[in-house]
Amino acid sequence: MKTFTIISTLLLVFFSALLILGVLSASDSNVRVSGIVEAPQAVILKVLLDIENHNQWWTVIEEQEYTPETNSRRVIYSLGSRKVIMQEKIQYLPTENTLLFKQNDPIPRAHIQNWLMEISLRDLADGNTEIIWQIHYQVKPIFVKVLNGVFLKPMLNSMIRKNIQSLKTFIER
Repeated sequence: MKTFTIISTLLLVFFSALLILGVLSASDSNVRVSGIVEAPQAVILKVLLDIENHNQWWTVIEEQEYTPETNSRRVIYSLGSRKVIMQEKIQYLPTENTLLFKQNDPIPRAHIQNWLMEISLRDLADGNTEIIWQIHYQVKPIFVKVLNGVFLKPMLNSMIRKNIQSLKTFIER
């Protein structure tokens, strides 16, 4: 009986700590990774603006349907073992050398909301280009907030690193 009380108390403390952590953690999240590509900005920009061929180098795109008239796409991302279908509005900001992919789903997602992906380019003095790839999103349920730092952020960080490396390989070949 004493063992059961100890186990119950430990579980209560653990779940209480998770609840407090979930309440106190922010719902806004950002993941930012940068990398250098040995190519001029114009070369990289040409590849980035060729939306219809992103699946040639973008490692997690399983399938996409791009509509140039509305600058939107329906994309299936393969994130780990999970497939995420998303509608995105695509916008190029030439003054900022930034390409935006904004979640444009008619139905809000349960866990990840307000997804915004930014790919920015910056010229370097040596003729190379820095790619700054960021993902901004919100997580809502308390339990997902806890899992965000443990699983989701590291997975997105890894995904961005692989995408930058794949883009670099695609351009430098």
